[in-house]
Amino acid sequence: MPVFFLMGSMISGFFIDSEIQKNRAPRFEYVFSLLTLFTALILALGASHVFGQFGMTADMERDYYLLALLCLTCGLQNATVTSAYGAVVRTTHLTGLTTDLGVGLVRIFKNHRKNKDLSQELRATFMRVGIILSFTIGSLICGLVFVRFAYWGFVIPFLISLGLLILSLAFKKRIL
Repeated sequence: MPVFFLMGSMISGFFIDSEIQKNRAPRFEYVFSLLTLFTALILALGASHVFGQFGMTADMERDYYLLALLCLTCGLQNATVTSAYGAVVRTTHLTGLTTDLGVGLVRIFKNHRKNKDLSQELRATFMRVGIILSFTIGSLICGLVFVRFAYWGFVIPFLISLGLLILSLAFKKRIL
């Protein structure tokens, strides 16, 4: 599974980070197209019971493909946001973010007299807390949605990905 996450990160790196490194416009529309495609695929295959009945006990052979697609999608999405925000924001997991929050809190408490550093660290800390709260609230809501609607719960990330794709295409047209 880490290889699929890595592959998603590399795809994003090709379209986003490598373009940023060359001072060119990142190709968000390609990444959002893939995110939309992958979530639509997960939704369609899940709703068609290709991955089995939702909530069944794990079957490694059957569930492998679902987990691979999810890891690929998460790697793609996480690397896109990480590249776009200069490696400050991560969106698919909380371990690194929580670590950054802990270190940031110590910086705030120990360096509370240095205005310049404090202001920057406070902004970063509020962003981290906001992401953690959003992740927690989103997890609770989606937990309820998936229990009720099974694989149809993937409509939510599909619509978010589709919305981002539409916005990226609209934004690109205005720039050019």
